[in-house]
Amino acid sequence: MKNNKMIVIVTILVAILIIGVIVLCVYKGKNKEKTGDNNKESTQNVELGEFEQINDDGIKVNVSSKLNEEKTFNGLKISNIKLSENNGETVLLADVENVSGNKTEDFTTIDVRFIDKEGNELGTLTGLIKPLEVNEKTELNASITTDLANSYDFEILEHVDE
Repeated sequence: MKNNKMIVIVTILVAILIIGVIVLCVYKGKNKEKTGDNNKESTQNVELGEFEQINDDGIKVNVSSKLNEEKTFNGLKISNIKLSENNGETVLLADVENVSGNKTEDFTTIDVRFIDKEGNELGTLTGLIKPLEVNEKTELNASITTDLANSYDFEILEHVDE
């Protein structure tokens, strides 16, 4: 009789333990779903400027046609321009081609000055372009820890050490 009571008590305790584990797993799963939805809503509720959109992955990208126009600086053609912002860091990506007819001997340090529609400066970042053979291409990848994604355009200037 005592053995039967012990078996019943152990069975009840095991059943309670299994139910507890199932409830805990279901609760954690629902909590993760809510957290994911909240993150999606927070990126969707970001106030966007005139020249910004949010990609599916939550990255803010610049859509200004003026900013994306091909530019030339000292015989270097800058094209395929992409400007994005993620977690407070703005990244400028662009293709660079040496169309000068001469090999560039040294690294080229440039300042990229971002402007709004009225021509006011929003910020400047510094970029570095490796030496290039004639017609050689490379990628410019420069970043700054501020949000410049709503820029209307940019100009490339020769970098001046201060």
